[in-house]
Amino acid sequence: RGPPRQAGKQASSGNMSTLPSSDVRPRYFPVPSPVFKLRFVSRKGAPHVLYCGGGGSSKSGVRNTVVLASLSSEGGEPKFETKASADTGDKLCVSVAADADVDLVAAGMHGGSVVVYGCTAQD
Repeated sequence: RGPPRQAGKQASSGNMSTLPSSDVRPRYFPVPSPVFKLRFVSRKGAPHVLYCGGGGSSKSGVRNTVVLASLSSEGGEPKFETKASADTGDKLCVSVAADADVDLVAAGMHGGSVVVYGCTAQD
């Protein structure tokens, strides 16, 4: 872990306390299921969130999905909009990754399998 940080020294990158306080206000966007993994990606130069989650193999009625959602701002208000999704059936996705252009999305499934999807979002 390295030596303890000394008072007055700049925090390392990744420490949220280094963000300007005016930019820190959290935004909450409801989604239809628990989220198990997410990552920020850039598609066509615009920020997106790639996430996966669901209800697992139980018959809870909560779908297991992999989702690509765009992040934008209209009139100063942030917007979170689903652009593409894949239903993974009774397999629960626990990890997601994408290629540089987000044309391919890989999903790691609980139980030991990887599924690769072609992403055809129109944004």
